[in-house]
Amino acid sequence: MIYAVDLTGTRDLLLFLVADCCQGEPSVCGPAIESTLNACCTS
Repeated sequence: MIYAVDLTGTRDLLLFLVADCCQGEPSVCGPAIESTLNACCTS
């Protein structure tokens, strides 16, 4: 059996979680998460 990561779903989930944990300011953490995912997980 082969497993794969849904990168778009993972990115969306992380951005959703960051939006709540950054006092309602996703702009605080969102760019860091995006750049990290883009650097390591480009599809």
